[in-house]
Amino acid sequence: MPLIRGNKLRRVWLEAKLVGLSFLCFGLEIHAGEKTEAHSGALRSREGVLLMRAGKLREAEEKFRAAIRLEPSFADAHINLGTVLLKTGALEECLMEFHIAAGLQPLDPRARLGLGSIYRRKGALADALREYRAAVRLEPGNGEAHNGVGLILQEMGDYSGALEAMRQAVELDPQSPRFHSNLGAILAQAGNRKEAIGHFFQALALDRAYCEAYANLGLSLQDEGNLIEAVRQFYKAIQCEPSNAQTYYSLGQALKEMGDLDDAASQFRKATELDPNYSQAYYNLGLVLSKKGDSAGARAALSRHASLERALRANTDKAHVNRGISLAQAGEIEAAIAEFEAALKLNSHCAEAFYNLGLVTLRNRDLVRSITYFQRTLSANPDFLEARIGLGVALRYKGDWQGAKREFQALLALSPGYAPAHFNLGLILAEENDLGRAIDAFQTAIRLKSDYAEAYYALSMALRKKGDLKSSEEAFRSAQRLNPHLRPDSN
Repeated sequence: MPLIRGNKLRRVWLEAKLVGLSFLCFGLEIHAGEKTEAHSGALRSREGVLLMRAGKLREAEEKFRAAIRLEPSFADAHINLGTVLLKTGALEECLMEFHIAAGLQPLDPRARLGLGSIYRRKGALADALREYRAAVRLEPGNGEAHNGVGLILQEMGDYSGALEAMRQAVELDPQSPRFHSNLGAILAQAGNRKEAIGHFFQALALDRAYCEAYANLGLSLQDEGNLIEAVRQFYKAIQCEPSNAQTYYSLGQALKEMGDLDDAASQFRKATELDPNYSQAYYNLGLVLSKKGDSAGARAALSRHASLERALRANTDKAHVNRGISLAQAGEIEAAIAEFEAALKLNSHCAEAFYNLGLVTLRNRDLVRSITYFQRTLSANPDFLEARIGLGVALRYKGDWQGAKREFQALLALSPGYAPAHFNLGLILAEENDLGRAIDAFQTAIRLKSDYAEAYYALSMALRKKGDLKSSEEAFRSAQRLNPHLRPDSN
């Protein structure tokens, strides 16, 4: 949970609390009542919830996956699997599960809350805001949904809208320390520090162990110039949560302002020990050591800062996609998936990453995810022709012939000269026994792409089925000339 420097305060990430929330929303009320207790999918999901409550996330994940294998359209199992994956940090797969659940149960706000949480974590603020607002429309009395809207609007700089939403969240649940702390953070950033401090104290009155409120209170007091009290609150935050590097960093900043360079250096060092990639902590450590006359230490810290900044610039979504493609071609599918997901962490609208995830899941015949990945590719880039082909193929494998045909026809409307669209439409027409139109489609594909071995082969099969054996044999010879590995269909 990040601490933001300057007058920006740390807000509690909604997703950090989503698992706890899920016990209220999903828990033993996961709509299993709509199914019989003997229903194996519902039972697996219920067992998973109990394991999730006990903190056994990996075991819970397996139960939810088992429930989905038994009943792929069981939305609650997808939601609960998404919740576990969120807790374990598997963000892309988590996002996929919430998308599937939203498609299965479009009127259920839980999937929208999950989607909003993940998009916010990935930095896709417009997408997150859309999902949180959808959750508000579906359930106006849901404080979590208003909280999410408020946090996103705050990050977008719309403090007026953020305050309105967060005040609504507090009104709906005045006993939530998190909502009070979040409202205080927005008030402080909007310049109303006095009211902000009041909400931080209210959060602590509700929960003395609420670490984020101590940290937020410290930042507000630091901005007010009350450094001594700010330092005291930061120490309380550290006592409450001793492994949070960002709190040590904030404490170091306050101590540096007070002129206590020795203690400031100690706090910055502690921040880098807890987070070896904390670039700004190295930078400030270097500045403090330079003021203390430790030239060698300052050079080392500033060199590490520069190295981390260079690595950050090299860590691009395109680089991850290219590495993922190479790994997929080498058969290292799991490593390839990790690279594509890393690309999406950097750029949540990376169409190439979604597309390649669609291909990988299509290869594994994971058709529900494959279809969703291709759909998200097209949302990111409607002109991605290969993704529309992939979507059509996945729909065809799933048995949705009409859906597949619509995709190929839509693709031809966009790009009449795209040979793969004619070829795939021909396959659908051949399956429907519309052999005349199928043959026309294959021949058109061949005219557009003269070395299209697969189109010659499909044309051969259609001609043979129609009874034109001579033309079928000629088409097959052309196919085999282009691809000697092709063999006649034994049927």
